[in-house]
Amino acid sequence: MDRDHFALAHPIAYIGCLGGLALNWAVAFRPDLIPFDSLWMAGTFLHYLSENWSTPLQCIFIGAGIVHVGEGLYAFSLARNSGLSMPATLKWTIQTTLLGFPSLRLLRAYKNKLSLDKKGV
Repeated sequence: MDRDHFALAHPIAYIGCLGGLALNWAVAFRPDLIPFDSLWMAGTFLHYLSENWSTPLQCIFIGAGIVHVGEGLYAFSLARNSGLSMPATLKWTIQTTLLGFPSLRLLRAYKNKLSLDKKGV
C-alpha cells in the first residue's frame, strides 16, 4: 500500500467543474463581470438567465457548493480510512472539494483496489 497515493483528475475535469462553478457564480451573482455582447448567442442566453433566473441560479450555486463540501468531507474520511498519510488525505480532500465526483471516483477506485488486494483477489 502506498500511503502517499494521490492521483490528479483529468484536466478536463478541472476546466469543466471550476469553469462551470465560476460561470454559474458570475451569472447568478455578478452578471456585470460578463461581457454578454462579446459572446454572441451564448452571451444572449447568459444575459437572459441573469435577468430572469438569477434566484434559481443562486440556489443551484449554493447547493453545488454544499454538495462539493460534503464530497470533500467524505473524501477526507475515505482517505483516512484507507490508511493514507495526512498530506495525501489533504490533497484528496482539496481536489474532491473543488471537483466533486471526478476526484471522488478516483479515490473510491483506489479504495476498492485496496479491498481487493487485502482479499487476495
